[in-house]
Amino acid sequence: MASVSLRGMRRLNDVVAVIGFSIGGLLLFYIPDFIPDDDLSSAFSYILIAVIFFYVTWTYKLPSLAYFRLPEISIPSMAGLGVVGLYSWMRINSDYAITKPLWPTITGLVYLFAIGAGEELLSRGFAFGVLRKYGAFFAVVVSSIIFGLMHLNVYLGDSWDPVRAYWHCLTAAGFGALAAVVMIACRSILAPIVMHALYDWTVVFSKPDTSTGPVEPWEFDPLWQTIKDSFAEVSIDMFFLFLLLSIIWMARVRRFPKFFMPVALRLGFVEEEKSTPPIRSRQDLNPISS
Repeated sequence: MASVSLRGMRRLNDVVAVIGFSIGGLLLFYIPDFIPDDDLSSAFSYILIAVIFFYVTWTYKLPSLAYFRLPEISIPSMAGLGVVGLYSWMRINSDYAITKPLWPTITGLVYLFAIGAGEELLSRGFAFGVLRKYGAFFAVVVSSIIFGLMHLNVYLGDSWDPVRAYWHCLTAAGFGALAAVVMIACRSILAPIVMHALYDWTVVFSKPDTSTGPVEPWEFDPLWQTIKDSFAEVSIDMFFLFLLLSIIWMARVRRFPKFFMPVALRLGFVEEEKSTPPIRSRQDLNPISS
């Protein structure tokens, strides 16, 4: 009983430590701007976050270091990269997306990939790595919840809006869980970094807001409708998450749908089962002549 409570305390301490480090990472956004370009100035904070949490992950040899590599060649990895490509394509071709001149495009891409690197190295590299010893499920769920709650900082102060904050945190947590599973499927943190960077495409390449006057606050009217709609948005992430988990499971037990087996055999992901001839008896080997 004492060992169970001790393990629970260690788990709680690690969760609190992850929350504390995450808050510390958010404080880096309050560094005074010294770069005239807005995109590059914001990118600097994210790059600083990426460097710090890469250093911490590397120094303490967290289990997530196993994902600091290129994606492997496997069926789960190809499925994960397919999700990355699909999400990226949907965001880049969004109705709200626009194109910009060359230099703003370059600085915008630097900013987006700095976001991807900074937030993924913090949440999937550091947070997931610290919690991984308690199981992959626990690490994915808790690190994703913390990742979602980190987005509350956008709504602090005069920008506070409980409904927008709830919606943003929930969808961010859903995306965080999917990003963690993509990392596991591809065996590489580079996949969620790219997906995260391009998922935020409209943060930079979006149509300017031409509305005037104060922003109308969202209302919980009715409450159930707001909750239902927000979970409907997260359901897309959950669909691809469970799809990837199913593919990871099938690859682990070497069981694929029959229609996919010829492709798996051709690519060398599975080996063809060779039937062994039945053991012959001594009488079969030495037939008695009549």
